[in-house]
Amino acid sequence: MSEADAKGLIVFTWGTFDCLHDGHKEFLKRLRQLGKLNVIVIPSEKKIENNGYRPLKDEFQRRDDLLNFGKIENQDLIEQVYIDCFDYGLASILAKRPNIFCLGFDQSEIWEKKIIEFMQEHKINATFIRILNENGNGVHSSRSQGQKNHAISS
Repeated sequence: MSEADAKGLIVFTWGTFDCLHDGHKEFLKRLRQLGKLNVIVIPSEKKIENNGYRPLKDEFQRRDDLLNFGKIENQDLIEQVYIDCFDYGLASILAKRPNIFCLGFDQSEIWEKKIIEFMQEHKINATFIRILNENGNGVHSSRSQGQKNHAISS
């Protein structure tokens, strides 16, 4: 049993995960080190389109890609993937009540604020971690040199 498994922490992240790449792989590895249950929430295709972006794959294809991607190099990086969004009531967050919520450097601060407010409203105490890209090279990668942490408390 790994140290992360022994902690029993539930780690959530949120993202579109439309075109998976090495940056996602590194991001997922870091999440897996933080806790036992690595849960990924992907918004529905319709919800993403409403925000001005049309994913290449629908939410079911992205979910399946993530589950397969999570098994790379015989590593179980992902335990569960939910299709969820604010319109669905974020049922996955309410059901699992994560200890840690992590976002990549390139994800909108608007969503960060909304998720923190949602968790506070529902009395979910968690730590928010944003993986930062300190390279400044504009490459959409989840690799980072540091983290910014925010405690979420009710």
